[in-house]
Amino acid sequence: MCPGDELGAFGVAPVPWHERLLAWILSLGPVPQSVGVIPDGNRRFAREHGITVDQGHVAGSHTLGRVGTWSSLVGVKESIIYVFSADNFRRPRSEQDGLFQEISRRCQYILENSDDFRKAGRRVRCVGDLELLPNDLQRFLARVDLATADNASDITANLIDGYTSLNDGASVQLLLRTSGETRLSDFLLWQSSHARLHFEPKNLPDIRFTDYLWALIEYQLQRPKLKVRPSS
Repeated sequence: MCPGDELGAFGVAPVPWHERLLAWILSLGPVPQSVGVIPDGNRRFAREHGITVDQGHVAGSHTLGRVGTWSSLVGVKESIIYVFSADNFRRPRSEQDGLFQEISRRCQYILENSDDFRKAGRRVRCVGDLELLPNDLQRFLARVDLATADNASDITANLIDGYTSLNDGASVQLLLRTSGETRLSDFLLWQSSHARLHFEPKNLPDIRFTDYLWALIEYQLQRPKLKVRPSS
């Protein structure tokens, strides 16, 4: 880990000084405490760039790492990522296996760098109907949950069940979806009922800091109009 780097959701992502400066300026305004992310567009990205679907998913997971880093820099306390949905089981078995392998690789990285995650205070929770996943992946997810359990701020990887409730009953203030799709796919419908919705036209691997920055600026501009859902 290079000096000054920040931990992303599933890895370490170097942050240029100008991004740090912009993130600090943005952190002076209202920042959503909980951000939901529906990552989409990995397969389209793969087709557009002439690479395999598996390589597209790897590129997308790297972007999620950067999103986690950016969220941490501006002061977001919890990032909830819709990693795998029940509908994904309809995809070819080879693609499912590729996704599971990439998730396993990210889990292995977290376990090998658990001290860095502890220093950064990043907890990684894996929630949903995990019993539907391969047994070896279930064990990986359980180890990651345990290894980061004492850390303060959350990155929640939501697998299978889009309806999963947040433990503290909190609401999602900002919900992002990539690839231009304008639907929520049943993801945290109750928790995001009063959230700012941002539908990013770019595919997930194409997302850059300026795209994330603009989503947060829109949130800050719209925040006075947003209602706060009472905790359950």
